[in-house]
Amino acid sequence: DYVVNNQGDTLKGYILSTSLRENSLRFKSNQGEKNKFRPNEIKYFSIYNRGFYQSFLTDSLHQKPFFAELLVSGKANLYRVDYGKNEKRMIQKSDGKVFYISTKKDYITQFESIFSDCQGINFNAEELNKSNAILKDVRADVLKYNQCNKPDSVKWQSKAAKIYITKGVFVGLNQSNAEIILEPNYTGKYPSSGYEIGAFVNFSFARRLSFQIEGIYSPRFGNVKEDLLSNLYERKVTYYFQTLRVPLIVRYTALSGKVRPVLMAGLNNSVLLSQSGTYQLSQLPTTDKTFALNKLSTGFLIGIGLKIPITNQSSIITELRYYDSRLLQGVNTVVRNPILAFVIGVAF
Repeated sequence: DYVVNNQGDTLKGYILSTSLRENSLRFKSNQGEKNKFRPNEIKYFSIYNRGFYQSFLTDSLHQKPFFAELLVSGKANLYRVDYGKNEKRMIQKSDGKVFYISTKKDYITQFESIFSDCQGINFNAEELNKSNAILKDVRADVLKYNQCNKPDSVKWQSKAAKIYITKGVFVGLNQSNAEIILEPNYTGKYPSSGYEIGAFVNFSFARRLSFQIEGIYSPRFGNVKEDLLSNLYERKVTYYFQTLRVPLIVRYTALSGKVRPVLMAGLNNSVLLSQSGTYQLSQLPTTDKTFALNKLSTGFLIGIGLKIPITNQSSIITELRYYDSRLLQGVNTVVRNPILAFVIGVAF
């Protein structure tokens, strides 16, 4: 990452956080010095492999200096400004004139007026016969204008449309209270606790949405006492399971802030790696017990969490998750296995 100040000096380091709504950024130099910058204090800044942001002092819609993300550079520059509900597209032409684009009203009419100096553009929204436009359409039309009569006039365009990949690891504790239903009318509860160690790969395909695949190793331990035949006998059961879970998750993450909320939902796929246990009836000797469970199960998961950026490339994550599976079947049994887990990790 780097920042260029008003004197033209390039400061290299890490952008710890940005708030384009509040128009501020926190920066840590390679020498360890931390600073907070406003748009009137720097010319522009760049986040590694993510984007390029330019400072503007004022214009017709902004009474205070503001940051704008550069999406396309050339004969006309396309910017994204005012993140959130007030997000806008701003176009600055080479003569310095600035235009704001509404993608929901009279889109084609606006573009024909702005780009009247280049005849014959078939606008993206018009080609697709749409009454409004999305960012992809605006970007495509600005690129068409920049290439009008000068195919090499596109200097730079943002990589924001690409998929970004992040990786991470986490550890956590979990608690389960499995229900084993023996047909037709017996239900046994088998509580257990354990830990989990996981790794993930996250594919960010939209500004807030991402898809994540994980691998989680999770051993769990438990024991239970049961009274049988009107309390004449007591049965003690201990058990130990090792599982590998492979969740497939869709995540929604807030864009800005020092602490960013996360929502998640997805499929929970599980492989039973090993199982063992013991069984004792009253004062009789303890015997080994194997649970007749299938190797594979699937279900769902939901969760909430927090993402705390450390640098632009790394962050701490804390999450509370609920896994549930009803498809793990044994011999004449149905097993429901809800798991509540708390995990903490790092993404990079």
